[in-house]
Amino acid sequence: MLAEQLRRELSPDGEPDTPDPDALRPHPVLNELVRLENSLSAVVVEDVDSGAVTARLETLLSKWKAMCSSAQADDGDAVERLQVATADQVLEFIDNELGLS
Repeated sequence: MLAEQLRRELSPDGEPDTPDPDALRPHPVLNELVRLENSLSAVVVEDVDSGAVTARLETLLSKWKAMCSSAQADDGDAVERLQVATADQVLEFIDNELGLS
């Protein structure tokens, strides 16, 4: 009964919306993240340098955040870029701003 009421409210003309097949398929990047997550879940922590894996994941995340924020902001928005930057990127930014490099 509840399902029928929801169907009427969500699709008043009686015909359910047919979803776009492309909208149901995850982006290839998301597929890769699932693959990575499965790999990480299967690994025995003692068999891998967890510090190296953690550092690499943090670097990838930082780069991803920087790409996303630079795509959304003007190039002049240094504050946003610094908020997602790695320590090396911050030091490079300081060097560039002070004319040291």
